[in-house]
Amino acid sequence: MRKIFLRICIYTSGGAIDPLLFVKPQNETPPAVTAPVVKLATMASYSDIPVTISAATRNSYKVIYPDNRSVFVNAVQVKPLLDLPETIRYRQPLYNAPDSNAAQITELNTKDNVKVKGIFKGYQLIGFGDKTGWIKIPSSKNTASKINSGAVF
Repeated sequence: MRKIFLRICIYTSGGAIDPLLFVKPQNETPPAVTAPVVKLATMASYSDIPVTISAATRNSYKVIYPDNRSVFVNAVQVKPLLDLPETIRYRQPLYNAPDSNAAQITELNTKDNVKVKGIFKGYQLIGFGDKTGWIKIPSSKNTASKINSGAVF
């Protein structure tokens, strides 16, 4: 009786790889997650930019920027959202994304009281009653100094 051997190879863009790793995986204990997992699926601030925390690994979070890019950042660099009370100076739309082509949530009127939550690419994340959305900043010059000085447009 003849024995027939079937050789299976797995090819990637880097060339052939050993299929044994898929057939007989190594059972290693994953490293402990030290980042607080209670923050998962919540919005937070990373460098004053509002982000959504989508995952935790070791001492890091995977965060998603408002434009849907995702990166891993050290958990200690993730802070609560800003909460700066301000008054709107002129009538403007509140968008559901930092883009003037995004859906409009509502219209903000002059003298509406809002909470500035963060900034991203010429837009400010605003809390207005039970609504949260984005308003356009007229000039993106000195955006960081505007948010630190409390100016809302």
